[in-house]
Amino acid sequence: MKRIVLAMILMLFVVVPVQAQSLPWVEVWVAVRDGWTGAPITDAQVEIPQCANLPADSCTRWGVWDGTRQVYLLKVPRLEVYDLVVSRSGYVTEMRRGTAVDAVTTWDVRLYPSQGGGIKRVYLPLVLKGDGAPPPVYNPVAAVNRLNWWRMLAGAPPVQGNLELHSNCRAHARYMVNRQTAAHTEDPNLPGYTVEGDFCGQAANLGFGVDVYPNDEGAVDALMASPFHALAALDARLVEVGFGSARLDTAWSGSYYAAALDVFHGLDYGRSVSYPWTFPGNGRSLPLLSYDGRGEPNPLTACPGYEPPTGPVLIAAFGEGLGRVAESSLLDGGTALAHCVVTADSYTNPNPELQQRGRTALWAQGAVLVIPRQPLPTGKVYVLRVLTVDNRLAVAYLYAPPAGGLAQPLNPIWMQVLKP
Repeated sequence: MKRIVLAMILMLFVVVPVQAQSLPWVEVWVAVRDGWTGAPITDAQVEIPQCANLPADSCTRWGVWDGTRQVYLLKVPRLEVYDLVVSRSGYVTEMRRGTAVDAVTTWDVRLYPSQGGGIKRVYLPLVLKGDGAPPPVYNPVAAVNRLNWWRMLAGAPPVQGNLELHSNCRAHARYMVNRQTAAHTEDPNLPGYTVEGDFCGQAANLGFGVDVYPNDEGAVDALMASPFHALAALDARLVEVGFGSARLDTAWSGSYYAAALDVFHGLDYGRSVSYPWTFPGNGRSLPLLSYDGRGEPNPLTACPGYEPPTGPVLIAAFGEGLGRVAESSLLDGGTALAHCVVTADSYTNPNPELQQRGRTALWAQGAVLVIPRQPLPTGKVYVLRVLTVDNRLAVAYLYAPPAGGLAQPLNPIWMQVLKP
């Protein structure tokens, strides 16, 4: 029987005041010598291939020769497994594998001459996923870029990736796949526990899946398609984020993917925000035209008779408070579309904990969710209008491009959402 895809996207709204102590990166010193004479080789190429997709200030792809120490200097993220490739014309290329744990790791590499070249491997090969294709690599830069695309749709300023927050969330994602479960906290009595990972987990949106192979942009899409998670990630007060993902293939129980997006430790509560704002913003395209009900908390629990798929969840935010609504409308030309309105004081959920989480998220930005009863057709312009009881008005013209006309994901890589 085909394995059922499982996943979990969770959110915790309390930030624990713990100070992370991880180093975003550690140093690698590589001494390269001729294998026969022992003479230093000063014109070798020393490479960490994984750095191609990581921030340059935390991961050095090409080693830089330091004449004082007689070594090539590189940086690599702490706790990461990395490959070291050392080559020079006329010598056998040597490839090694290590894990960045110590503040400084030293390698003494001996290259041996070879007429025909060649490669000497001194590490185990990468584990490949079931169809033989390599799994996507960890790419926090791409993940942050994708998040900024979603924020652009809401008119929110872009965020920066924070190296230490990346490192923390990477540690927590690794903890989740190694434990084969999703959780906001880490048990200090279990293998793989880190203070840094626990620091991220308690303040992050989390994704977890079995036998799914999203790249990191796809994981961000899955998180953003969950409305209550999107609220925190679209907050205009957010300045920095951390993103970590991890994958684990096992011979006995399948493949696991986990992602953690820290959207709380980088909040600047002193930043001025212009309200109201909408998602999508006025004149922006709709990234999704339907909602499948897998967000957790699920806003449809407050919409009697609404069954997925419904239309996409639209947002109007008026600033901290209940956001009580006097009038709302969603127009397709001159036709009013049936829709459900969800606010901080109207959201209900049979699970009291999820109900409180949903209400807290809505109250934090005075957010109003507007959910069309049916998926929206393509190639049209829709008008969203929300008026609060204190006469604040949000209006947005939203464009649904023709089928296939979206520049970004119409169908993000979904991870089924479960209750915590």
